[in-house]
Amino acid sequence: MKYNLEKITQKISKDEENGCWNWLGHIDKSGRCRLKVKGKHLNIKIELYQLHYKCELTNSELLFNDTLCANPTCVNPNHFNKTTKQEYAQSKEIPIEKRLKDNVIINDAGCWEWQLRLENGGYGAIRYRGYDYRAHRLSFEVFKHAITKPVIMHSCDNPKCINPDHLSEGTQLENMQDAAAKGRMNRRSSE
Repeated sequence: MKYNLEKITQKISKDEENGCWNWLGHIDKSGRCRLKVKGKHLNIKIELYQLHYKCELTNSELLFNDTLCANPTCVNPNHFNKTTKQEYAQSKEIPIEKRLKDNVIINDAGCWEWQLRLENGGYGAIRYRGYDYRAHRLSFEVFKHAITKPVIMHSCDNPKCINPDHLSEGTQLENMQDAAAKGRMNRRSSE
């Protein structure tokens, strides 16, 4: 570590005005400050953070300095915001409302027809926060309220539709009765 620290400090220019430690060494394509020591490419921000705070970071932790100085070449550990990969991903995540609305085409009947992955029966599918959802069920939860009954029924009988105005909660029996009344009992299975 001592050897690393000496090599690292040779490549730092300290700005007394704003407190930034500007990295003068190699910056990779991802914008990470790097230094090659004994054949190993060190992430300078991680090395300095560990040295400064006398800790060992796990693989699930990342460092970002965008909260204090917004200087991408700053390697001052006091300017870092330590966060997990999952927390960072969630903070940069496109809001689910936008993801749902941006991936539909509205047809003449007012259906919001899902344009991405479809599952058996023609129902839309979406991955959200690490889980797979049927798009119409997620749309109901996002735009209406939490689901309290086992089935989300389509008044439009269009399995690709995620328009919350076309969706309602029901039981399996209610869904079967609705299908029978509309003459679609053998067309496809329930939800």
